[in-house]
Amino acid sequence: MTRPSGFTSSAWFHRVTDRATTYDFVLERAEQPVPFTFAQVTDLHLCVDDEPTGTEIRRPLTSKADLADLLAEIADTPTPDGRGVAFVAATGDLTDRGVPAEYAALRGVLGAAPLPVEVLPGNHDHYGHRHEPCPGDDPLDSHGMSTGTTTRYEEHVGPRWWSMDHGGVHFAAIDWFSHRLGGDRAMQEAWLHADLSAQPEGTPAVLLVHDQMKRDSLERMKAAAPHVRLLGSFSGHWHTCRTVVDDGAIHANTGNATFGSCDFTPPQYRLCTWDGANLAVRTVTRGGVTTEPPDAGTRAFGYPLARPWDEVWSKALPGGAHMAAPVVANLPDGDGWEIVFVAWGNEDEPGGGLLALDAVSGEELWRVGTSSTVRAGAVHSPGVGGANGTVVFASVSGEVFAVDAVSGECLWRSQVGDPLHMWVYMEPLVHGGLVFAGDVVSFQALDVSTGATIWRREDLGRPENYISVAHPVVQAETLLLGFMDQSPNTWGLDPRTGATRWSGGDEPLLSPMSGFLRDPDGEHVYTVRFGGVVEKFSARTGERRWKAGIDTVFTAGRPALAADATGIFVPSSVGTVYRLDAATGETVFSTELADESLLAMGVPIGSGGR
Repeated sequence: MTRPSGFTSSAWFHRVTDRATTYDFVLERAEQPVPFTFAQVTDLHLCVDDEPTGTEIRRPLTSKADLADLLAEIADTPTPDGRGVAFVAATGDLTDRGVPAEYAALRGVLGAAPLPVEVLPGNHDHYGHRHEPCPGDDPLDSHGMSTGTTTRYEEHVGPRWWSMDHGGVHFAAIDWFSHRLGGDRAMQEAWLHADLSAQPEGTPAVLLVHDQMKRDSLERMKAAAPHVRLLGSFSGHWHTCRTVVDDGAIHANTGNATFGSCDFTPPQYRLCTWDGANLAVRTVTRGGVTTEPPDAGTRAFGYPLARPWDEVWSKALPGGAHMAAPVVANLPDGDGWEIVFVAWGNEDEPGGGLLALDAVSGEELWRVGTSSTVRAGAVHSPGVGGANGTVVFASVSGEVFAVDAVSGECLWRSQVGDPLHMWVYMEPLVHGGLVFAGDVVSFQALDVSTGATIWRREDLGRPENYISVAHPVVQAETLLLGFMDQSPNTWGLDPRTGATRWSGGDEPLLSPMSGFLRDPDGEHVYTVRFGGVVEKFSARTGERRWKAGIDTVFTAGRPALAADATGIFVPSSVGTVYRLDAATGETVFSTELADESLLAMGVPIGSGGR
């Protein structure tokens, strides 16, 4: 049953045991004033506490207590309308393994929740057959793999797609994973199109999915119900924070609600307020910090002129800085004049851009705005576009800009790939008159003078829920790329044509995790892979020279070369910096850092239980 505006129901679906039976739904009037606010949480990965796996105790990504605390926090969160959050939409991966014990724990927490929680499945909710096989399992197949079993979610939770109205807004949820696998795509779309077609002219609608829907699916939906106003879609799956506006609709992909995400953003949820005309989205990180623009007293960074690192100036950015380090450029035409280029973003407008500041005074020289957050740093190319050079940067949705370093004049703008499906966290690379930019969905070489596409690769892997931060480099006249959760995951391409010279890395999770580091010998490259695997390999052939291990899973920082080039320094996410011998990979020493250096990336991993 689609629950209409102004009503609620303790039971909005019945399990059919006899098709001859009549099933009644009882509606109860409910106050649903406008404006109202709903919250989106996603990728909870609820686990059963202290569950043994073999000889070890499996620490939960999200425990029952964690989920209960999250819902209590949301229930107490102030909203613009002053009425509090009306309901929570949990967009999939409610459980980690999709087994009965986790579903039972989920029902227990939701049954005691202080506000209504509407749920839909993600891929992990369909993985029960992998962990506790049953004779009746009939998983959907993808490329010969037993990928998902949908009956378990239906048995323990309910319908995998549904709709409801609240305060005049129509909410529709679908099972993205089974849709993606093709198991019931036609059935779901027929239902969704009929559901939307039945709505009155101008009805505002919100789509709830586990992952961002493909553009062709959205276009079919719009064609089936052109009279409905799509306000946006809310999704997860990628464990990242990214918001894009497309054709007036907000498409918000949200990170994990109870632990840090794969893009190193903290636990988060969205607050979405409908005022009767527009939908406003605010991202809340756990602990009360939001992504709203900082006030005038917020410090970005200080430029040190003398030790002990006294602050000379501070500058509030238009939005938050994420993984993009500031770039300091010495301009040859400016008599030693230095400019600092700082990338920023705001998930809630959404938007971002690049800011140029005088390095000595902090004075703002110019800014260039983008339609989505800038996650990766800018690149200054001194020899391009005049004596002072050109600055190239990219937004998370694939906009690539080239601007004059001094004036900020936009020289060109190019769109790499479909903005709905780009997750650009890799810095662009300027080399040999070309700009290399993109991600695994679409990676392109652009002419540095015009922005024209020289070549494009859209066959380097499949889009998945890990972002790639292995910033590209050219070594031995080979363009090196690395993509997370792919097989192969490491590529050596001809930078002029994009042709494959070699590919490697057949284990998806052992993917390059941070930027490639070039060896001064002109041939070799170092990389840190997911899981703490450090490698040295030939850029020309991809052949490995050595492999070493460090005590970490995630590595946010890039490796650095020692001054004498005999070693490399590798940071870990559990508070240790290693020096490895550049020739052999052997550990020379390791140093523990202070606790404030640690990353909150879920279950503690490392020595000493940290």
